[in-house]
Formats: sequence, C-alpha cells, structure tokens
Amino acid sequence: MLLCLITLLIYAVGTIWPMLIPLWLISEGTLMALSSISILMTLAIIPFALRFFKFKTIERSLYRHPAQALLRWGLLRLLMLGTLLLFNLLLYFLLGHEPTFGWLAVIIILVLPFVVPTKDRCLSETTPEKVDNHPESADNHSES
Repeated sequence: MLLCLITLLIYAVGTIWPMLIPLWLISEGTLMALSSISILMTLAIIPFALRFFKFKTIERSLYRHPAQALLRWGLLRLLMLGTLLLFNLLLYFLLGHEPTFGWLAVIIILVLPFVVPTKDRCLSETTPEKVDNHPESADNHSES
C-alpha cells in the first residue's frame, strides 16, 4: 500500500517537475552517469533478488525459523526491488521522461510477480527439498 502511495506521489510530482526546473540544468555527463548507475544497479539487483533464498545462510534460516525468516528475508527482497523501482521511476519523471529509466522500471515490474510471497511459494521455500541419492536404484526397479 505504501509503495502505491509513493508511486502516485512520484507521478504527481513528476508531471509538475518539468515546469518547475528546466531540464537544461542537468548536463549530458550527469544524465549518462545516472543512466549507467541505474542500469548496473538493475542488472545486479534483479538476479540477486531472484536467487536470494538460495544463499546457504538464508536457506538455513528459512528451514530453522520459517515464519520469522520468511517475513524478514521476504520483506528485504521486496524492499530491494521496490526501492530500485522507485529510484528508476523518480529518475524517469525528474529527468523529463527519459525512456531508459522508464524501461528499467517496466523490467522491475515484470520481475515482481516472481517474488510475491504466495502461500505455495512460502511453503516451498521453507521446506527442504528431498534429494534422491540413488537414482540408479529407480532404474533397476523399472527394468524388472
């Protein structure tokens, strides 16, 4: 809910902002640096957030204390992506609808459904996977 309110606030300010501060105050070098930083942050944080629960310490924490760890780590994962989304939206509107930041925000929006904590996803992330250590024994039984 808070993310939606902040996004609406950014949109409201973003429509008025170009009238308040002329775009020519921002140099090409600054725009290029902001664009590079935003692209690198997006390319680094998205895969990190998607694989976040596969790190050993976080995975162990999810198995030991599922409810507490899922709340803590799930919220952190959503905050990483949400903060990055707000950063790109803010730059999109503040820099006069620069398309790079708009497309980066769209990419993040497309990633968000893969980390939304649904009931099935929460259960699968807090229960250890059973690994079959003897796959050849299954083959032997099927041949008989």
